[in-house]
Amino acid sequence: MKNIRLPLLVLAVALATACSSDNPNSLGNLADPVDIPTSVVSVVLNEVEYLGDRVEIFNEGTTVVDLSGYFLCLGPGTYSQIGTLTVRGDLNIQPGQYVVVTYDMATDAGGLGLYFNDSDFSDATTMADFVQWGATGSPREGVAIEAGLWPVGDFVPVSGDSDNSLVYDGEGETAGDWSESTTTTFGQENVPTAPQ
Repeated sequence: MKNIRLPLLVLAVALATACSSDNPNSLGNLADPVDIPTSVVSVVLNEVEYLGDRVEIFNEGTTVVDLSGYFLCLGPGTYSQIGTLTVRGDLNIQPGQYVVVTYDMATDAGGLGLYFNDSDFSDATTMADFVQWGATGSPREGVAIEAGLWPVGDFVPVSGDSDNSLVYDGEGETAGDWSESTTTTFGQENVPTAPQ
């Protein structure tokens, strides 16, 4: 009996040591809730003055996001780093806060992408959010579709009134989650008011 107990004791000590080690693949650390990430990084386009030059970005996540390295892009050659634009608000955007940037669009049909960086605007993994209005087929639509941020051929209908903006309802990734509004609410919660 002693010969069997000694190997079992050695095995038990080895398992206990492995489970309490600093090895991230050990069972002990996988069950430890401290090692499970709890913060969510999620910034979205929230309001777009499509015939003007204002874009509002909202932090719907649970952690502060530095927007200075993010980019806005309408298509090839029409991109700008957010940190170089005129900004109203703090680029270190807190959860639940808004930032308004000046980015000249002035187009009654287009698609605007929000990108994590400028490594490759055609790479779906670099796109954080997207909205398309007026017509289908904008230059970045395919990237948004591949990223799962926009459905094929979807766009927000617009009236072409320069006083209006596009507002997001905070719910999904389709044109139905956006509407044209006669009430602009840059820097605060959206109040959709349908044009006549």
